[in-house]
Amino acid sequence: MLERSQLLGGQETGPHRTAFNERRKKAAEEREKTAEAHSSAEKLKYGFEAEKRSGETILLKAETRLESAEAELNAASQKIAILPVRLEYLLSKPMDEVTHLEERISMLEKHRLASQETVKTRRTDIEAIILTRVDAQEDGSLEESLESLQARKVKVTAYDEENQKKEQDYTSQLRVDMDAKVRQAAIVTLIDEARQVRDTWAAVNDTVGSANGDRFSQIAQEVTLSILVEQANHHLEGIKPRYRLAMGEGKLSLHVVDEDMAGEIRSTRSLSGGERFLVSLALALALSSVGGSGAISGTLFIDEGFGTLDAESLDLAIDALEAFQAQGRMVGVISHVQAMKDRIPMQVQIEAQGDGSSEVVVAG
Repeated sequence: MLERSQLLGGQETGPHRTAFNERRKKAAEEREKTAEAHSSAEKLKYGFEAEKRSGETILLKAETRLESAEAELNAASQKIAILPVRLEYLLSKPMDEVTHLEERISMLEKHRLASQETVKTRRTDIEAIILTRVDAQEDGSLEESLESLQARKVKVTAYDEENQKKEQDYTSQLRVDMDAKVRQAAIVTLIDEARQVRDTWAAVNDTVGSANGDRFSQIAQEVTLSILVEQANHHLEGIKPRYRLAMGEGKLSLHVVDEDMAGEIRSTRSLSGGERFLVSLALALALSSVGGSGAISGTLFIDEGFGTLDAESLDLAIDALEAFQAQGRMVGVISHVQAMKDRIPMQVQIEAQGDGSSEVVVAG
């Protein structure tokens, strides 16, 4: 009985067993919380993978649309008999020149109509002159000779032919201008379609585009880091609830939120050695949880660092490692701290021999 009392630090067996059961219950709860967090992280991971596949599909569709638009542009250019150089020249024309061309077409149309009216009027005049001559012959009052009338007829006919020629020229020029307007409308349509394809590519480029893929890689790393921080904070709630990790504004940087100082944001370098070790331990556990499907992630080795912890923090760290081991992971610790040795059943010990050599012994 005296030996048991010394082992239990003078406490009774009942209270010691109650405290141990409470700690074991707390470790089981932490394990359930960690399992839930792991499940949530897996869902997030699948969601991001689905978004990545969706983004790749959008890129592929955009490339297809671009190729189709280029083919349609080439086909339309050949159809309207415009060389690429000519097309580029037309596209470079400002809108004031386009407006001037439309005004010119309108003016030519007015001239054509006026010429038609003039021809019609002259024909009416000729008919009136002929009728007047017939009437004058009947009345005996015709003063104008036949030669003079024939000469006037020649002049009127020449004038009529000149007006018809002008009308044909105006009609031909109007047709050329109308054809140019149709080609211009087709070019504007092709430009709008090409602009839509360009806008799609520009949106994709603004989101993930870069010459060497750094932007998309950084997005993926930031998403992974945010999941890692979330998992690490779950572990910190049990190991060191005073601190909480947060992502900084810089590229892939971390800060520490001090809950005991009203949420003050601190640099990770401002932590003490023991505090930094606990934060690093939480990150290591989180990393193993996030990547649990790999063989490397199922194993965690820690080399020293426990000597910087006080007794309470050491117990919390060991409880976290035991909860991690209870999930089927393997945990290896290299330490000289006696409390660690008392809590680890399976040990690989290095024992010094008298002749200056050492021996490896597996205990437990």
